[in-house]
Amino acid sequence: MEEEKTNDNNVFTRRSKDGSSRNNPDDLILEDIESITNVSPFVLFTAFIVAICGFMFGYDTGIISSAMLLLEKDFPMTSITKGIIVGATTLGAIISSVCAGALSDFAGRRVTTTVAAILFVCGALILSLAPSYTSLLIGRLVVGFAVGLASMVVPIYISEISPRFHRGRLVTINVLMCTGGQLISYLIATGLVFQNGWRWMFGISIIPPLLQLFCMPLVPESPRFLVRKGKTDDAKKILAKIYPDAPQKFLNEEIDIIYETIALDAAGSYKQLFYYPNLRPLIIACGLQLFQQLSGFDTAMYYGAIVKQNTCADYGKRCGACLIDDRCGFSKLGVCVEKTSSNDQLYDSCPSTSIGGNWFTLSSLVIFVASYALGIGHAPWTIQSEIFSLNVRGRANGIATATNWCVNLIVAVTFLPLTELITVSGTFWMYGVFMIIGWLFVYFMVPETSGKSLEETRELFL
Repeated sequence: MEEEKTNDNNVFTRRSKDGSSRNNPDDLILEDIESITNVSPFVLFTAFIVAICGFMFGYDTGIISSAMLLLEKDFPMTSITKGIIVGATTLGAIISSVCAGALSDFAGRRVTTTVAAILFVCGALILSLAPSYTSLLIGRLVVGFAVGLASMVVPIYISEISPRFHRGRLVTINVLMCTGGQLISYLIATGLVFQNGWRWMFGISIIPPLLQLFCMPLVPESPRFLVRKGKTDDAKKILAKIYPDAPQKFLNEEIDIIYETIALDAAGSYKQLFYYPNLRPLIIACGLQLFQQLSGFDTAMYYGAIVKQNTCADYGKRCGACLIDDRCGFSKLGVCVEKTSSNDQLYDSCPSTSIGGNWFTLSSLVIFVASYALGIGHAPWTIQSEIFSLNVRGRANGIATATNWCVNLIVAVTFLPLTELITVSGTFWMYGVFMIIGWLFVYFMVPETSGKSLEETRELFL
């Protein structure tokens, strides 16, 4: 019997030579099932609960900038010690990301996510109750351990419990939760600018991970992990919830694909990354992550509220930045001056300023953030997931991610000393030069992958 496949109103049928048709779900091929499967409430619930870790990543990234303004009053710090406090989370992330893959493979995605949530809770408690600088440092390290685990396991976890045709869209939930966490942190910080308000800023962050811990018993383990551990029946039960209308034949095919993927992954090694045809993709992936951090975007998130000029006069007519600096006041003459050396009457708050100047500053910031989000902030993660063959993809992504964290730490710790050495403007001009070099790197090294299958992308490096 010769069959052809037709698609009418999302109903797939097969027709025989005599024109008769049948609509038997068991006859649907794998691609048909995947293409007509919608995202179930079960999958959406699981993705959002797991992505709370992404929200916490964003919140802890954003809140430190505002908290540092108040921390300075309780714990006198130099530019070096400030950088260490900010960079401690990145250091913790580097350390935990090294073992995140092994923990995820040994204990499971759900257990690793639960551990990350517990660490977020512990970090929030330590930071909100910190009696000393050392306690703050420990709290930031603990939060960093949680961030490192979450950044490695959450995208993998979501992708493995998602229908294939909706995987990219669902993984994006983690990115949106991270951005939402940054936004919420700024909104919360505006209402907590008072003595010891920093304790509330850190303390409030205990609520999301507690909610996540409460819901985690309702979240399933990844089918891939269950297959790896030989629990095929349990994996089929989870797949049946991911593809609720799929026949048993389809579930068996999915299990076979998972087995094949695991076998390919086992056949790879780190050594293969440093030889043709994997070396150039590795250089591209690590280079893109390097230039992402050298853009200075994260330093703007970490230090945006606490950047100080060398002298009050350097603030010029920027009243808002002037009044943040305890040394300075904004005079009636419309310039920033030293409080101790000025006899002028000073403003307690900023007067009405030039609308043009405000709009220029705001527009520059919007362009900076939008350009980062559309380009160097997003592209490295997408490209590195496309340019490696399956047998080395996990290892290559781990090295590229480690590059991101290591450069993030260097940039975070050196930013304030650089602003004192070459001024804030000079530091960001330096980041601008790095971006010119990054543009040349992309132009000469990075191929276009849009519209190409993974197999076609791999052929670009052969």
